[in-house]
Amino acid sequence: ARVWNEVERNAVQVLTIVGDVFARPLLAALDADPDRWDLASLRAITSSGVTWSPETKAGLLRHLPRVTLLDSLGASEGIASRQAATAGDAEIKPARFAVNDRVKVFREDTGDEVTPGSDEIGLLAVGGRIPLGYWRDPDKTAQTFRTIGGRRYSLAGDYAQVDADGTIRL
Repeated sequence: ARVWNEVERNAVQVLTIVGDVFARPLLAALDADPDRWDLASLRAITSSGVTWSPETKAGLLRHLPRVTLLDSLGASEGIASRQAATAGDAEIKPARFAVNDRVKVFREDTGDEVTPGSDEIGLLAVGGRIPLGYWRDPDKTAQTFRTIGGRRYSLAGDYAQVDADGTIRL
């Protein structure tokens, strides 16, 4: 209820949360008192760091049909991809992200790219426009921002597998 109070009071347009652990209590508050808040200002809710369940998304969209729900893959060290859900979608599915020129999964032991469908577990790596490093922390910078195969990546510590179709499973 406190979050919805602040969204209403401050005319918040974009709310950033961490998956179902935040979304379920938000949904429960709306279910318990659906007409309590004026949330017309809200345009998007982004889940960063953890994807959220299709059931929770569908519940929020019942209350907030004009809001876009975004799953974001990545961290402040590098945003990799986003997937959106809206009230107009025929079906709300779990978010899936794919390996591409900016997003890779590398084996931790060898640094080789994980083979799709192999069930190998590796570290998620994001390339492209990423930070130069951490302020005054060269050790953490070296651990997180690495050059692999001549390209610079951010490896924030997320483990993943690559399914045979090229999609990433965290």
